[in-house]
Amino acid sequence: MRSEPVPRLLLPLTQRNFKLYYGASVLSMVGSQLTLIAFPWFVLKVTGDPAAMGLVLAVEGIPRAAFMILAARSPTGSRHAPCLRCRAFPGPASCSRSVR
Repeated sequence: MRSEPVPRLLLPLTQRNFKLYYGASVLSMVGSQLTLIAFPWFVLKVTGDPAAMGLVLAVEGIPRAAFMILAARSPTGSRHAPCLRCRAFPGPASCSRSVR
């Protein structure tokens, strides 16, 4: 029985070290996202005050919003850099940004 070749996209998953790194990365991201929900919920359960939960959500959200704004102004996010969607799906209707 002949085994079919691994598609190029899945080739890194044949390496043990990459699988460990990728699995740890996914687990870390899931934990980070769950923390964004769990911490305000914990504050609500402990204090019973929705305003305190709202304050925690706001304090969590301010740095995220600030870094999003900074990232949009970075050289890689400038209007002169072609967007990834334009590269992935070339065509006249694929991107509203002009690529020069």
